[in-house]
Amino acid sequence: MRDTATILTVGHIRTLVLPASCRIDTEEAWISQDEVTGEIHIKPKPGPADEIARHREIETILQDMTAELQAEAEQAAGQSGDDAS
Repeated sequence: MRDTATILTVGHIRTLVLPASCRIDTEEAWISQDEVTGEIHIKPKPGPADEIARHREIETILQDMTAELQAEAEQAAGQSGDDAS
């Protein structure tokens, strides 16, 4: 999506005003500029709520993996016990 942002200058400070179509729901953003083309890229910085959600997602994945590994270990132990008889 392309849209036009407004640049306001007050003294030595320049402010980039994003249009509503490009609104980001975060207090901070990463900004970088391509050294060759001069293009500016803005990426929302994750906030505390995003980090908490990410940690919960990782925790759920780890719990699922642990359960799968335990089930595989129990199945392998049961099979080796069957082979011994």
